[in-house]
Amino acid sequence: MSNRNRTVGNSLERKLFQLINRRTIATQQGEVLTEKELTSKDLEALPDSMFVILPKLGSTRKLSRSMDAQKKDLTPENMDRLREFPYILQAKSECKASIPYAKYLSEVKDSNNWGVPVIIHEQTKGIKSSTKHTDTGKAKITFKKQDDFAIMYRKDFIDMMFRIAELEFELKQKEHFEK
Repeated sequence: MSNRNRTVGNSLERKLFQLINRRTIATQQGEVLTEKELTSKDLEALPDSMFVILPKLGSTRKLSRSMDAQKKDLTPENMDRLREFPYILQAKSECKASIPYAKYLSEVKDSNNWGVPVIIHEQTKGIKSSTKHTDTGKAKITFKKQDDFAIMYRKDFIDMMFRIAELEFELKQKEHFEK
């Protein structure tokens, strides 16, 4: 893996766990935040006990080398709360025309079936610059973000869709009976 790819992958992992952690705190406090506020770096010192809706996440590169080796990129910082986070996330930042999602999902799929494998893909596009590298003489390439995707198995998506619908129905029932 090239240094550029490693750096981009690490940055995407950091951005994702900061975004999810900030959104978790904001949701339980009833706040609505902008994308910029969601990716702020003021979460590092917050204790795990503040994360009620989802556990505080971190990079497996830092927290669990065995999970990192299994291509799982984000995990709860407190491994005792592993089962409270229902997803197995892998971050990808690529600009290939054809992405082997089936391969990536099968790499992430857990043998214990404790979580839903999801590929978080930040699609980029390489743009050649008119300036050239001084050492190679080749045109410099700048990578620009094009779009963001979450890729998962269809069965998992349908299961998730129905689980959300069931929870919303239960909430409406509860609200109805409390009136």
